[in-house]
Amino acid sequence: MNKILFSVITATILSSSMAAHSVPVDKYIRVSAEIPSALTIKKSNGKALNDIKLVKVENKNIHSHSENIQITINNGTGVNVKLGSPLELQEDRYAFELDPDQDPDLKKFTDHNVTIGGKALSLNNIKFTADEIKQPVDLVVEATEPLDVRGGEIYGGRLHLILEDTV
Repeated sequence: MNKILFSVITATILSSSMAAHSVPVDKYIRVSAEIPSALTIKKSNGKALNDIKLVKVENKNIHSHSENIQITINNGTGVNVKLGSPLELQEDRYAFELDPDQDPDLKKFTDHNVTIGGKALSLNNIKFTADEIKQPVDLVVEATEPLDVRGGEIYGGRLHLILEDTV
């Protein structure tokens, strides 16, 4: 019995001394977190900005619309905004039947202007600081109607905006 007790005590002493004298291991593990970019453009009332209908300016050949919008970012110092392609309003009569570039009689609006917060947009980036977009700003779209328009004609196009937060 003494041999068994001696064996148990010896095993306990040896195992505790080994644990006390084992070599420590330093391990560095890289930890990262990415903040997702949240860049939005909506109407100032929070609704989606999907459609704009231009209205004829009285006694002029200009059609215009102004929409109060809110641009929000969660990081960065501001936002760059540009047109992804030039705005073009053209007659919708052949929208799904012909290539509009091949129809010489296809009527188009001219002098398209798009501004945000009073800054004219183009195919080049226009910078807005975080302070400039803290409050809602106006998105204004204007275009001059063709010379030979008739009542009831419908014109359409797409406003392609590209927004990118700045660092």
